[in-house]
Amino acid sequence: MLIREATNWPPQFGGAIQLGRDIPKFGDGTLYSVCPENNCVITFTGKVGDQEDRRHLKADTAQLAEKITEALLQNVGKRLGALGDLDISATMATAAR
Repeated sequence: MLIREATNWPPQFGGAIQLGRDIPKFGDGTLYSVCPENNCVITFTGKVGDQEDRRHLKADTAQLAEKITEALLQNVGKRLGALGDLDISATMATAAR
């Protein structure tokens, strides 16, 4: 299962934007950091140049949120636009055992 199939993809923008700055398109930039899952919401930071923005992704269950968080943590530094194509099937199958 791909992250984009398991969640409300694409992630919602969250946080303040500096005056005069455009909200970046989600696919722009790289994954900079991932916060721990909280109530099935995964928050992560993307970076485009020297600008950072936060995104929020909602999962249906705590287990799914945990698996998505693990996948994102393993892909820090990767292009944001590719995150939805991360396959979490293997980690979901392992967790179900």
